Amino acid sequence: MILGLALPLFVSALALPGSLLGQVQPQQVWSATAGGTGAIPKAMALDASGNIVVAGYDAGDYLTAKFDSNGNLLWSARENGRVGDIALAPGVTAVALDAAGNVYVTGGLGGSRSYTVTYCFFTCTTYHLNASDQVTVKYSSNGHRQWISTYYEPGDNSFYGNAIAVDGSGNAYVPERRPSSTTQRAISSG
Repeated sequence: MILGLALPLFVSALALPGSLLGQVQPQQVWSATAGGTGAIPKAMALDASGNIVVAGYDAGDYLTAKFDSNGNLLWSARENGRVGDIALAPGVTAVALDAAGNVYVTGGLGGSRSYTVTYCFFTCTTYHLNASDQVTVKYSSNGHRQWISTYYEPGDNSFYGNAIAVDGSGNAYVPERRPSSTTQRAISSG
């Protein structure tokens, strides 16, 4: 059993010794970290070799890390987002692997579209915000970025992918979340 905890991006491998009929007392096998003190793990997957891919959000960026079955960091990759006065983008929301061990992550990053909002409670404060863009990234099994796809619709300030699936041809399917509806879009790696 694998358990991921936050602050920083933290992975802990737990073993379940003995019979499952009695009380189960997990024993920690290893733990590892990647990212800064504010990193939040959001998704995890195992490849065919038993390596663990953990993806999350760190200081407004996507952070994806791959650990071997002993907890050694094999690689980590970061995709930069833009953060205004308040971070609104959810970061990575899902991760998937294909048969070749390539890693696909999706979610929402603060994009180039920005706007201001003024909130008033006794006094008024104006904030500069970056709208969330749906961003999907494919990494090779060695952590090299293969492609990145960004999508948004004008007038929509909260747009992100909330799941991902990959078919045998390497096409990624991402249902997108936005206030007005939920749609599905295929992203080809070709």
